Amino acid sequence: TGMLTPDVLRHNALFQTSGQVPFKGSSGHSFVPQLQCMGCDMQVLQIERHAWAPNVAHLFLRNNYPNVMRLRSHLRSDTAMRAYCCQCSSTSAPNEKGIDDVIMGLPWTFTG
Repeated sequence: TGMLTPDVLRHNALFQTSGQVPFKGSSGHSFVPQLQCMGCDMQVLQIERHAWAPNVAHLFLRNNYPNVMRLRSHLRSDTAMRAYCCQCSSTSAPNEKGIDDVIMGLPWTFTG
């Protein structure tokens, strides 16, 4: 653990602390500030006005996170929801649900 592989270096270069996702497409997606997964060590991504289709596979997330354009194949449009994911977990929640309730039971925690 802790090795600086080419994938880790690329990830670090792309995702500094801006909170912006470096892919074109909807402006309704961003990283949740300081919300990190303890399982895959990735920052949690939120996608507004969408919810996950049932049974999103771990391997799908691992291969497509954080590219929202690729993730779209497993998302459905829903203006009342937000979809959240990292490389190993995903969930959907109503817009009015607080983030502390959203992350309950998931390996996500606030850092810093």
